[in-house]
Amino acid sequence: MDARVQTETAKPKAAFVPHLPRSLAFRLALLYGMVFAISATALIGLVYFTTTASLTRQRDRAITVELEELKSELGAAGGGIGEVERQITVRDTAPDKSQYIYALYDKFGHLLAGSEAKLPRADAWIDVASRTDDGVPHTTHFRTSLLPEGYLLGVGEDTEQFDDLHTFLRAALLIGLAAAFAIALAGGWALSWTFRQRLDRVAAVCGEIMEGRLGSRIPVRATGDEIDLLSRSVNSMLDRIVGLMDTLRQISVDVAHDLRTPLARLRQGLESTKFKAKTTDDYAAAVDKAIGEADTILDTFTALLRIAELEAGTRRAAFTPVDLSRLFETVADAYAPPAEENGQRIVARIEQGVSVTGDANLLTQMIANFVANALRHSPSGTTVTVELSGGAHPLGVVSDNGPGIPEADRARVFQRFVRLESSRTTPGSGLGLSLCAAIAELHGIRLDLKDNHPGLRCEVRF
Repeated sequence: MDARVQTETAKPKAAFVPHLPRSLAFRLALLYGMVFAISATALIGLVYFTTTASLTRQRDRAITVELEELKSELGAAGGGIGEVERQITVRDTAPDKSQYIYALYDKFGHLLAGSEAKLPRADAWIDVASRTDDGVPHTTHFRTSLLPEGYLLGVGEDTEQFDDLHTFLRAALLIGLAAAFAIALAGGWALSWTFRQRLDRVAAVCGEIMEGRLGSRIPVRATGDEIDLLSRSVNSMLDRIVGLMDTLRQISVDVAHDLRTPLARLRQGLESTKFKAKTTDDYAAAVDKAIGEADTILDTFTALLRIAELEAGTRRAAFTPVDLSRLFETVADAYAPPAEENGQRIVARIEQGVSVTGDANLLTQMIANFVANALRHSPSGTTVTVELSGGAHPLGVVSDNGPGIPEADRARVFQRFVRLESSRTTPGSGLGLSLCAAIAELHGIRLDLKDNHPGLRCEVRF
């Protein structure tokens, strides 16, 4: 049995630490990296195509300008085809030879000036392939134009530098793409590794909690990111769980301690009856006493169950509008006769038309508990005042001029089974104010115990 339990608790720890390629952090980082790489690809491609297109336009524009300049020699003074031929020869033989390549043919296809090239007899753009004297292939980008009387003029430019630039840009594009993908992959891996380390710590703390080390907490950075928010939430949840467990342990101890006395009295009474009772009346009296002790025990358990139900919040769904003014009047009227019998007095100062949303029965029980406590723990001649005033947050007050509660004990009296020394001789289980605190928490009510100079002032802020 123990081995099986240990195996089952070990499995979740392994499941918390997935292999990196299967982890959600790595997949998200890889997806982000792919998006980054695609964006970089698009940017580099745009730069490549924009650059090549711009260089192509500049080259074609320069060739066209050179062609038009030669053609303008036809109409110049003393010009003609001879002047065009002379200009081509001058430019070809100049020390700072132009980067352009020229070709001028007559109508019979004879080369008059420039370099030999197979050009179409039309106005067109053409790439002419040839070889250098060393046998190296190269290409010339020509613009041709038909001149009057059948002459053909062509102006071109060697594409070697342009091709080299294309090759360089393509290489840069490929290198850039490779670098982008490598950076994306490395960044995704590093990012996911960082997240995995932090999530592993969360998993480790969860494993420690499952092993019973409830004091473990997830470390929180100062970054305020999502994992920090998750860590704070988990730590708060663990604090709440530990608090509830401590409360449960304390309740168990308190229940055992406080029920021991009535159970002991019940047993002693039954045992005494067994040996000493002689008549039917003796047995009847013993049974009545036993029933009274059993009722005390049942009342304690009923109060505990009621508090647990309120702390679970199951009664919140039944909230309806409640006439607080009528509720306070009903409580004051109900306790006025028993107060008079004990030589006490209840004074009510209740503003009319005050209402809230809540559970009327629970709110009545809370106010009634405060009034009953004030009467129970105050001597004869005490005045208990019940007040209610309206506003955005109505304020109810139950005050007396009795002995009151020491300031150091005012927060403690709302705990379960807490009874002050001055209350040990009075009946009760020490759960009345705990029930009031549970009702107040359910309704979002603030309770304050203050000094009434003399006596106790209990403020209920709705």
